[in-house]
Amino acid sequence: MATLSRFSNEQLNTIPFAGSWTAGQVSDHIRKATDGLPDTHTKAADRDPALYDETLTSLFLDFTVKYESPGFILPDTGPFQTKALLRELVRIKNENAAIALTKDLTHLCLDFEMPGLGHLTRYEWLKFIVAHVQRHSYQLKNIGEKILPVNV
Repeated sequence: MATLSRFSNEQLNTIPFAGSWTAGQVSDHIRKATDGLPDTHTKAADRDPALYDETLTSLFLDFTVKYESPGFILPDTGPFQTKALLRELVRIKNENAAIALTKDLTHLCLDFEMPGLGHLTRYEWLKFIVAHVQRHSYQLKNIGEKILPVNV
């Protein structure tokens, strides 16, 4: 959020280099990918509820690998507004924090399977969200280096 807040609306919608998303698109992708857990239907886990914790972190924090985003979380084309995206990301952060504090994190979420891993627990989904946000925060910083003025 600190990095995103540095972008003006114009900068947020500027393509930094060929083949890149704009900072607004990266932020919209984060919004779509982290807005809630697929946990309408759950069941008690029959395995270690943190089994994929390290796997998720290592996969998404390996910046040498580029992943194709599933269509349902591809970003819109914009234009985006910095303040509106920040409001949405704060809302999502607060809702996910409430999930962490109030729901049984050991339950498997049955509404969606993580490709290659299967059903994740609520705990693992929250770990995914953290790693995913870290990955794209790194991407936002790289975009910022291309289009934001240097602070002197």
